[in-house]
Amino acid sequence: MAEYEFDDREFDPKTYTCHVCSDLLNDPVTIPCGHHFCSECVTRHWDGQEAPRLHSCPQCKKKFSPRPVLVRNKQITKVMRQLQRNEEGKSYAGPGDVACDLCYWKKKQKAVNSCLTCSLSYCQSHIGAHSVAFPSKKHIIVAPRDDLHVKKDCLLHEQPLTMFCNTDSMLVCPRCATIDHRGHSVKTAEEAMGDLKMIVLYQMGQLDRRLEFHAEEVVSMKPLLHLLKVAAGVELGNCERFEEVMCLLKKRHSDVEKEIRARQQTVQKLQEKWEQELSELKRQQAELDSLSPTEDPGQFLLKYKHNSELMDQPQSSIAEVPSGFTDITEALHDLTDKLQTCTNMTVALTQNKLLLQQPTTREQYLQYAINITLDPNTAHKRLLLSEENRRITVVKEEQDYRNHPARFSHRWQVMSKEALAGQCYFEVECGNTLSFLGFTYKRIQRKKDVKESALGYNNVSWALKTGISNHIWHNGDELQVRNTRQCGKIGVFLDHPAGIISFYGVGPKEMELCGQVYATLTEPLYVAVGFTFCDSSVEFVKLK
Repeated sequence: MAEYEFDDREFDPKTYTCHVCSDLLNDPVTIPCGHHFCSECVTRHWDGQEAPRLHSCPQCKKKFSPRPVLVRNKQITKVMRQLQRNEEGKSYAGPGDVACDLCYWKKKQKAVNSCLTCSLSYCQSHIGAHSVAFPSKKHIIVAPRDDLHVKKDCLLHEQPLTMFCNTDSMLVCPRCATIDHRGHSVKTAEEAMGDLKMIVLYQMGQLDRRLEFHAEEVVSMKPLLHLLKVAAGVELGNCERFEEVMCLLKKRHSDVEKEIRARQQTVQKLQEKWEQELSELKRQQAELDSLSPTEDPGQFLLKYKHNSELMDQPQSSIAEVPSGFTDITEALHDLTDKLQTCTNMTVALTQNKLLLQQPTTREQYLQYAINITLDPNTAHKRLLLSEENRRITVVKEEQDYRNHPARFSHRWQVMSKEALAGQCYFEVECGNTLSFLGFTYKRIQRKKDVKESALGYNNVSWALKTGISNHIWHNGDELQVRNTRQCGKIGVFLDHPAGIISFYGVGPKEMELCGQVYATLTEPLYVAVGFTFCDSSVEFVKLK
């Protein structure tokens, strides 16, 4: 049978287009109503229908029960395969090329000519069909042009295209607007351009805000990079010292291994020596046994003298054998104990050093004082900022804040503008307000109502819960505190390099430690405040 031939110039894309995906049929199947679809598309459509036993045609909505068996359409499959073969070897349009306006594939072929009369461009296949359809010389054929679709006049009415149809998104002339586009949303081209310019300005504003946000991200990354650089230098030094210790341990291991092998060789040599002595003793025993039957006095005395000399030779003692490896084991245990003691002393000295470096009085803490300014772009819309963005109050009405990627959408929380990476101290007037006061990394979740967005309930934030009593929270766990009494004013000291966060109750004359957090801080921290009840309010004290 001759192979099926198909002329793709006479191809109608609508006949071979899937109604579900709006693309050319892939693995075409036919359902009982006669419509064709991609096998995967109709299967996915039926799998997603709510009624489990009632399935409908995506095109005509005819219902089937039970679910029809899909039948592959061999004729359409042949057509699609022939189309694919026809496409092989063709030149497709790339960036900067003019594409054929009649190609039905997503990848259009490169145009070889354009017709100024039709305002269309044609590939090698379709320019031939155009020549057959319009044999006269009235159509002007030129090299491919990409400006044909920028029409100045209506081809049908030969009037200027001064109107724009929003419904069809196209320029039209006044007659087309009243006839072919009657009932559509039609404006003058100038009005449509003005509307689109407003949209473009809005989009540019959105883009500017996104650029500003990302620029802030880049700036905030600089302290982090510096911190990581310093931390990396410290850790590299620790690694070098650790490598020295490892070299010493390896040398000690090698010495111990040599000692054990030397003792093994000693035991082996002693065993060989015992075996030789055992053989010699057996021989002597045999010679002594031979003395008894001897009757000749001279011969008996000679043999006895020889055997007595052998008996006088020193014998090996079992005391020469190593008793075991107890001394080596004890030495290893001793070395292990010393290493552990050294490690404990190092940790203790480090902690003591950090504690000694911290201030002990409020006057000393005030040397590290900073003023905290809250970032309005992060504040929930129920939070009112005042007093130069140092005071926060939970109000009933949402504030007219613009949408911002950094804003908390579900939690009544706000963050500071300042990113902190050194040593600093600040104070907060809390009164008896139930609030969460602490620190967070910048990457805290802000748009979802999940625990990852609540201060103290994730692994990126630490918070002191103030109010009737004080509790420190991190990753959903309550940490131990020293003082649980209510404190009207809270002092907070951050020692970022040491990884210490300290909360104090500030009194008229003295400061009382509420609790401390020891953590490995890898990023700059932002001060953060969260609330639970309306009308709550706290204020950051202006210290300088």
